[in-house]
Amino acid sequence: MPNDRTIDGPAALAEWAHDIGLAASPATVPLTGRYGKIIVPAGAVAVDYDIEPLMAQPARAIGSTVHSTPASFVDYVNRHATYATTVWVHLIDPPADRASFPAATAILNDHQPDPRLAIDPEAVSLNPAGWGDHRATLNLTWSAAWRRWLAASGKYLDQEAFSELIEDGLAEIVDPAAADMLELAQSLHVSKQSEFTSDKRLADGRVQFAYRQQQTATAGANGNIDIPTRITLRIQPFDGWPTAFDLSARFRYRMRAGTLTMGYIIDRLPETVLACQDELTTQFRAVLAAESQVFHGRPRTA
Repeated sequence: MPNDRTIDGPAALAEWAHDIGLAASPATVPLTGRYGKIIVPAGAVAVDYDIEPLMAQPARAIGSTVHSTPASFVDYVNRHATYATTVWVHLIDPPADRASFPAATAILNDHQPDPRLAIDPEAVSLNPAGWGDHRATLNLTWSAAWRRWLAASGKYLDQEAFSELIEDGLAEIVDPAAADMLELAQSLHVSKQSEFTSDKRLADGRVQFAYRQQQTATAGANGNIDIPTRITLRIQPFDGWPTAFDLSARFRYRMRAGTLTMGYIIDRLPETVLACQDELTTQFRAVLAAESQVFHGRPRTA
């Protein structure tokens, strides 16, 4: 066809419209911005067009990215940060059998406060709105150590299984000493001794005996390891998280039907998760570009 040609930009589009008589002159086709209108002869139809696919680059940045470590999230946000950038730190509500965990969302083109508002607070018209469709999300992943210790919390394990758990987590045990805790798990021995203390003849002629049962627990080759009531763990909660948190757990053991079981219960887990959220917010405020504003809460919908 004689009018076939390659159109590779707004200028080429304007020239083509002029050549085939759709436009009075190339100047009638806007060459900037995303949307334009071709001016056609009288009685014809005006045609709206989107020139973004023909532009050398998009009219503006849009899209979403997902990051698994705080460092990656920070690098991406700092790369695109402007005074319209907001960062929102919040908790993700987990399934019923999991602990909640912090997350963060950056809106890189959020509503932008105008610096002139500091001079004229009444000039609300100077507060331009943002599209909010260029975002970055931080989805943290629990570390293997955190998942291992939380999975066994509140459960009683037999001596072999508990010893294996302790051996796998030696690096995270702070108090008592990790080696002592492993020896305790492997050598804990519980014995029970019953002793009759009195008897009493009842009115109907029966005799009632009273007895005392004493349970003794020892650990170590010579029974010389103190059995703790609490265990302190120091665990990096998330992959890529820069610091570790101390967790306190209550140590428990039971002797039932001749079988020894051991376990622990981690204390104040929700408070630890909130501490993670607070630390994440503090770190972001320290390392994110000065233009970014960091908030506690959930971001607005796009």
